[in-house]
Parts: sequence; C-alpha cells; structure tokens
Amino acid sequence: MVMNGSATRASLMNRYSFRNNFHKFIKKNQLLKKGDKVLAAVSGGVDSTLMLHLLCDNIGKYGIELSVIHFNHQLRGKEAERDAKFVEKLTTELNIPFYFEKLNVKGEAKKLGTSIQDAGHILRRKKYADYVEKYKFNKIATAHHRDDQLETLLMRLIGGAGPVGMSGISIKDGYYIRPLLFCDRSEIEEYAKSQKIEWVEDSSNKKGNYVRNRLRNDVIPVLKLLNPSAADVASRSARMFGQLSEELQKFSKEIFDKSLISKKKSEIILAIPPMSNYFNMIGYYVIDNALKCIDKESPTVLSRQFDDLFDLVQTGDTGMEISLSNGFKVLKDRSSIVIYKDLDVSEAIPLCIGDSVEFGDMILETSVTGWKKNSKLPEGNDHEVVDHKLIYGNLLKIRSWKDGDRFQPLGFNGTKNISDLLTEKKIRLNKKRRISVLECGDEIIWVCGVRLSEKFKVSETTKEVVHLKIKSINLN
Repeated sequence: MVMNGSATRASLMNRYSFRNNFHKFIKKNQLLKKGDKVLAAVSGGVDSTLMLHLLCDNIGKYGIELSVIHFNHQLRGKEAERDAKFVEKLTTELNIPFYFEKLNVKGEAKKLGTSIQDAGHILRRKKYADYVEKYKFNKIATAHHRDDQLETLLMRLIGGAGPVGMSGISIKDGYYIRPLLFCDRSEIEEYAKSQKIEWVEDSSNKKGNYVRNRLRNDVIPVLKLLNPSAADVASRSARMFGQLSEELQKFSKEIFDKSLISKKKSEIILAIPPMSNYFNMIGYYVIDNALKCIDKESPTVLSRQFDDLFDLVQTGDTGMEISLSNGFKVLKDRSSIVIYKDLDVSEAIPLCIGDSVEFGDMILETSVTGWKKNSKLPEGNDHEVVDHKLIYGNLLKIRSWKDGDRFQPLGFNGTKNISDLLTEKKIRLNKKRRISVLECGDEIIWVCGVRLSEKFKVSETTKEVVHLKIKSINLN
C-alpha cells in the first residue's frame, strides 16, 4: 500500500507520540532511576518484546543495567521451545544478558489445588524474588498494559474480589514496574508493526479453556463496542480503588498492631476483641495485612471468603477452621484467630552436632558442653540436654512427625504414639501439623518443644551433654 504525504506524517506522529508517552509515563511514575538493575520478563509476545526494545534503546538515557528472563512453563511443547530460542536470539542481537527458567506449573497447580494460571503466577513470583536476592536486581519489568488491567478487573469482579483486588495491577509495586500500563494492546501492535519489530504468537491465547482468554477473546471486544475507551476507564477505576485502598490500609494497620499477639514465619495470631468493632471493610484489610506478613505474594481475600471469616469470628466455635486461597487457613482459638500456612518440610534434614539448621518456622541449635552431677537441667520445653555418648556418629536428623511414629517419652516405661502425646498435650491442630522430631539413626531423641526421649536422658555417669535448642523464626 502506498501512503500519501499526510498519512505518512500521521504515522510518524503516532510513532513519536508512543515513544514520548512511554518516556513520560516512566518519568511521571518514577519507574526508573540511574543505576537501577532491571530484569525484564520477556515471553516473546508482542507486548514484552516491544517493552524490551524500548528499554534497550534507552539504556543510556535511563542509566540502567538491563537483563532478560524467559520462562518455559512446560505446557506447550515445541512451541515453548521456539519461544525460548526466539528470546535468546533477540537478547544476543541486543547484547543483553539472558536468563532462562523451566517451571513445573502442572505440578504446582496439583500441589496447591489451584488453576494452571495461578500456579504459573506463583512460581514466577518466587523466581523473581530469587533473582532479586541472588543477582541483586532492584526492578522487575513486566509488560502489562491497559487491556490486561481490564481483564484483571473483570476476573476479580466475577471472582468476588474486595477493594484490594479491585485495585488491579499496580504501576509499581515493590520491585515490580509496569512501563506499558499507559497504552492498550492495539497501540502496542500498531507501534511494533511500524518499527518492523518481530515477535512470536502464543497459540494458547486463542483457546477458550482459560477464563482470561474467554474474557480477552469474547467479552472485551463486546465491551469495547459499547465503550471504545473501556480499557482506559478500567485503568482510571483501578487507580481510584488503589488510592482508597491505601487510605484504608493505613487505618487498618493501627487495628492490626493492637490485635497482634504473635508474628512468626508461617503463623500470625490476632486477638479478636480489638478488631471486633471493625469486622467490616477494615477487618478485611487487617486479615489481608496478616496474609501479606506471612507471604508477600499471597492473593487477596475474596469477598465470599471474608463472609466465611466474619462468621467464624462472630459465631464460630473454638477449633473451627476455614481455608483461604494459596494454602492459608484461619483457626478460631477462644478469643483469638490463628492465621497460618502449612510449610513444605517434607524432606528430612541431616545435621552434625554443633550445627544449626532452619526447619519449617524454627531454628534448631546444637552444642556440646561438659556435665557434672550437680549441673542444673534447663527449664522450658525449648531447651533440652541429652547424653552425648548415647548419640553415635555425631549425626542427627530432623523431620516432620508422621502417623505411626512412636518413642519412649521421658518418665514413661513403654513407648507411645506421638499423635496420642500431642492430643494429650492439647496442642491445637495447626501447631500439631508443624511439630518436628529429632532422630539419631531410627530412634527419636526429641519431639521438638514437646517431650524428650527417656532413652537419651542424662544420668549420673554423664560427662558430656548435647544442648538442643529451638527458636521460633519471628517476622520483623
């Protein structure tokens, strides 16, 4: 097609306008600053490929260090391999460092009992956190745009999200930045074509087996017929919800602090009375705050889940429990609620005497000292001593307890099931699941924090002892 002069000028103006809007958006929202180490997530699709080109063309302008990460979710076979090769080739041409990760999305979805898309999101976020810690990236750039914002708001609306969820995709959130949230998909494709930028198409985007795809391919085109500015309107609404959410978050933090009883790695306990008058919108934010303390990547509480939570707090009996998203549970315990997440500690961890090890939400410390007949036994359940000579090989192992585990409790003639011991001790269900045992060979030395074994206790002939101490990992 031959373009006339005015059409050519209009096309040039559109190209300039897009680039200019990109720079203005970054500057206005302070997404980049000199010295930033940026990791750009690039799938090979038009959105992320264009974002990479725009960032790469302006490395000097922004004074940043730029790298690329590409994920293979192991869902699309040869097509996924093609995408990875495309992105790697592109980064070679642009002279940009390239990182590649394979993710077992199906396995994660099965483990968490969630959707493929949610599992992919969770795994990617974990990898981003790893890269931030390992390679010291301070910005993760993703290519979300206004159509993504509209899709996200619709998904959350039909899923029953509260105001936190209806805040949508943030322009910046911690180390995440979204430099394309000023434009929609059609503008991206138009600009990419004008610059002769190549990209690859993900055939799964056309399939109707994902909710997001149905919204993208069937619902949103109808919305745009009704209102061509639907994506822009959604972005503005998300911004307003975000501002409202920030104000509610500030107030709810005061209630959270007043209610807080304890804050550990995988568990937060809140007193009910301080927040009983606020178990409405503010209560929603108090619970969301607790979830984020345990896991920054936790999904927001859905409105129907909050209704269940409200009923639990107001009328639930002690011991009643409900499940939230992403493995979180809430247990009512008299005048408090326990918000927790089961930790993945399925593998036993070996340790030598003198070492310390982190296991679940605690740290086990071991050390050796001399012992005399008049030495005083330690007080409390978190510190025990055992006779060193009874531990052969100086090698120990810590693991989660399991059904069928038996040992001889201190002061007991025979053996006992650990499950029975924990029931007798009236240890609540969520804590019971996180109890660990320390072993020497096949013998249980200590049900950590609960009871020592009779077989390993100190005696009149003990000359040396091994100190066993556990400490909870508390959140700052």
